[in-house]
Amino acid sequence: MHAGDVATIASSFPGVAEVPHRVSIRAFKTGGRIFATINPEYNRCCLRLSAVDQSVFSLIDPDRIHPVPKAWGRYGWTLFYYEQLGEEIIQDALRCAFVNMASEKWRLRMEG
Repeated sequence: MHAGDVATIASSFPGVAEVPHRVSIRAFKTGGRIFATINPEYNRCCLRLSAVDQSVFSLIDPDRIHPVPKAWGRYGWTLFYYEQLGEEIIQDALRCAFVNMASEKWRLRMEG
């Protein structure tokens, strides 16, 4: 997978807006809150997951999926090195991040 593939998946969820974040980092928001960023310089994305989702995804491949160091990781922010992971994992993780941060209206639609 490449940064463009991750961006395409993140943008496919209802009501998502892509917004500039930092110089080379793309961010994706739902309900005014960021649920994913993509950093093409390091071939990774950072997703805001629930504590349960973060622990489950981290078990898949701890070298390529792990909490952001220090406090950010405790808030659910999790790094995924997308070039070394399959599309299905990234797609599932993005969906979890979106649902975690989505408004109640979208959350019910996605979970239902």
